[in-house]
Amino acid sequence: MKRSSGDGGMSPGGRVGARDGGMRPEGPGGGGGLPIDGALEGPSTPDDDQLSQAEVTGKLPLILGAAWRPGHWDPTLRAMPILAAFARSGWEKVALSPPDNSQKALEQDIAALLNLVYMREDRMDELVAQSGEPARYWAQLFSMTPQSHPATWTLMSAAMAVAHMVCMHWKSVYNRPRPPQVYPALMPPIPVPPHPSYPSGHALHAHLIGLTLAEACPAMAPACRTLAQRLAVNRHIAGVHFPSDSEASERLVHGVQGKGPSIWRRLRPVLDSEIWAGEPTPLAAAQAEWGGVSAGPAPKPPAGG
Repeated sequence: MKRSSGDGGMSPGGRVGARDGGMRPEGPGGGGGLPIDGALEGPSTPDDDQLSQAEVTGKLPLILGAAWRPGHWDPTLRAMPILAAFARSGWEKVALSPPDNSQKALEQDIAALLNLVYMREDRMDELVAQSGEPARYWAQLFSMTPQSHPATWTLMSAAMAVAHMVCMHWKSVYNRPRPPQVYPALMPPIPVPPHPSYPSGHALHAHLIGLTLAEACPAMAPACRTLAQRLAVNRHIAGVHFPSDSEASERLVHGVQGKGPSIWRRLRPVLDSEIWAGEPTPLAAAQAEWGGVSAGPAPKPPAGG
């Protein structure tokens, strides 16, 4: 049975009547034309709200010169062209040696993890919070949001995407089992991730994001290094990564003893290149958001502390 839009019922096509404040679907092609007073001519009928979008909005002017500006972008998606440029950088030439899965090496790694189990209670909140995507805790460290620092968020998202690609590549090459598979009594207090152990994704993300954000705001470099190390160790405390997993990630990002081929040395020139035509480089745009920020002295401990 058809009901008129005047009583708030559903009109044909499933749309709530407009006269009594009912909502029209939004978005292009969704019948979301503007109900402009005076724009409609002709007799008023119960099905006025079924007029096509062209009939409703056809008398409004075009907006010339409109542009999609950097601030309109979701920073996470804006980072994808940076990932594409990095993918062409020859990053796969940065080699990673296989993990040592000998009995002796595994015994040493498991012994190291067992020595950290006592720390779980004190760090449980961190272990749980850090089991997901890393953006939240880096944002907390920098007191930033996608709205407050869009260029920095784009830079961070690019580092995350690069780390994810590199990490999953090497995980698929070596397929190392997770610590609880080798020693079930570890009983991690958080879910074991559904991918291999080597190298550590959290450590790779942490070191690469830390270096990237430190380039944007050099004053934050010591804090970035501290957080990166803590994130890696927390995965050992949780029992979901071997220490050798994290060591491998650090070598990938920094190189061996800070020298030789590394993921950072492949990514750094990409961040300083023109990704978006006519716009600043990703790194320059992020650095501009931290102009005037510098490092001061460390606070003095309280008297008697």
